[in-house]
Amino acid sequence: MQRAVLMGRIAGRSLKRAEHVAREILADVVERELPPGTPLPPEAVMLKEYEVSRGTFREALRILEVHGLITIKPGPSGGPRIAAVTAREFARTATFYYRAMGATFGDLVQTRLVVEPMMARLAARNCTAADATGFEDNLAMAKVAAPKESLRLAFEFHEMIGRICGNQVLAMFDRSMGEIFDMYSLNSLPERENELHLRAHGNIARAIIDGDQDRAEASMRKHLEGIVRDFEQRNGDIVDQVVDWL
Repeated sequence: MQRAVLMGRIAGRSLKRAEHVAREILADVVERELPPGTPLPPEAVMLKEYEVSRGTFREALRILEVHGLITIKPGPSGGPRIAAVTAREFARTATFYYRAMGATFGDLVQTRLVVEPMMARLAARNCTAADATGFEDNLAMAKVAAPKESLRLAFEFHEMIGRICGNQVLAMFDRSMGEIFDMYSLNSLPERENELHLRAHGNIARAIIDGDQDRAEASMRKHLEGIVRDFEQRNGDIVDQVVDWL
């Protein structure tokens, strides 16, 4: 089915040859489950495999590089290699569209208020014994952590919920928003607020572990409402600022 789509049209438009090749390379990477760091075959081999000119092939690689699927190192020992698919690369691409449409930082924090409670509900439905242990370990370390480490553990806590929720689209979208705030150095966790965050995380974790979907969603929404208020108080000068293309 995937190959049939590649050979035809997508969203009512014809594919350029370079796009077609880029999509075939992506399909091959996914189907073969190639790990990050894997080098692509030599150019001559790929030109023969995909039956394209050198210019078209290099344009296809450039498309993949822009989207973060590969990195290209120059030199005799260089060449294209598979890169890890990360929320940061997704975030960089997303900021292009946020900038074009005039989306603000206020829009982003409000979006988290919608997305993360839904993820907590799904996590409560899917939580396993191993997941429960992960939450307990995270909370135990956060109780004795220094402020900087507390911030890392707080991010880890939210990422765990994204993983457990079972919806990769929601998880990637949510992580990308966190990456945008991180790239702007807007993520912070004042020491005086660490205890409040830890208490909120404990309430969310217990609801998820208990499988109480309503309580998990409500606890996360209450937690996020506090985060939004705190963000707006500390960053009032940029709440209405348009997110720039990173």
